[in-house]
Amino acid sequence: MSASAIHHEFNSLSNKLQEYSHEFYNEGESTFHIAFDNSDENLTELTNLNPYHKGGTLFVYNDRVGLVSYAASESEYSVFIPSLYEKKDIAFYQQYTAVSDIYLALSNKEEIEKIEFPEFRNRLNESYDALIKGYGILNSRTNRQPILKDKAFGFIVLASLERKKGDQYFKEDISHSFSFKSRKHFIQITQRKLWQKISMIKALWILISLQLQLAVPKMKQCTH
Repeated sequence: MSASAIHHEFNSLSNKLQEYSHEFYNEGESTFHIAFDNSDENLTELTNLNPYHKGGTLFVYNDRVGLVSYAASESEYSVFIPSLYEKKDIAFYQQYTAVSDIYLALSNKEEIEKIEFPEFRNRLNESYDALIKGYGILNSRTNRQPILKDKAFGFIVLASLERKKGDQYFKEDISHSFSFKSRKHFIQITQRKLWQKISMIKALWILISLQLQLAVPKMKQCTH
C-alpha cells in the first residue's frame, strides 16, 4: 500500500470511528496518532528543507510542530508530519529549533573547514541564553522530554550544549573552549554505551521471560 493510500485509510478510520457513540483516545508514539476530525489534508512536501535536517528532525513549519519524514513520502522530497499536539509548546519549540539549527550549521562548518567561527558561535550563545532565560536549563525535567521528541538531534543538542557536574547541568563554554569534534566523539561513545545498556536490559528481560515460562508449568504441577 502506498503512503497516500495509508494516509487515506487513517483519515477514513477517523471518520468511521465518529459514527459510534464512544470516546476514543490515542496512545503510544504521537507520530502515528489518528486525528479525530473530519479534515483530509495531504502531507506537505518539504521542497526547501534545511540541508542539515534529516528524517525524525523536529521543527516548526507554518506555526505547527512536527517531524521530517522520508518514509511517508512518495517523491524525492521529505514530508512534514504534524504532531498530534501541533500547537502545544510552539513558542518553546520555535526557540529550541533556532538553537538546534544554528548548532547543526556551526558544527558542520567547523568540522569541514577546521577553524572556529566566532560570530557564528556568538549567535549560538545568544540563542541558547534566550532559550534558557525563558525556560530554564535544557536538561531540566521539564525541558528534556520535549527536546527528546526531536528523534534526530535532541540527544545531541542536550549532550553538546550542557555538561553535567554532580547532580547539576551547566552551560558549555560555547564562545571559546568548546570543541565540536571532541564533543561529537564523546556523544558517539555515550550513545554506544547507552545502546549497549538497553541491549543488556532487553536480553535480561528475555531471559526472565523464558524462566517464567518454564516456571509456570512446574508451579501448576505443584498445585495439583
